[in-house]
Amino acid sequence: MSFYSDVLEEKNKLDHCLQQGFVIHAVREDLSGAWLELKTSDDTQVTLHILTAEARIHLSNQLLKQMRNA
Repeated sequence: MSFYSDVLEEKNKLDHCLQQGFVIHAVREDLSGAWLELKTSDDTQVTLHILTAEARIHLSNQLLKQMRNA
């Protein structure tokens, strides 16, 4: 896969989860990227691993948007 495809795939996974009603519950960053814990109101949990810097920027924007709407 190309780098651009990797970025799009990571962004799409995050967007898909958010559209399904998940909210960002926790973010843990390390040298291999960001680990996201997403939850729904009924405590269904999903973990995503975001590797690319561009997708992490998208994550930051989505997190800010979520915080503004809370």
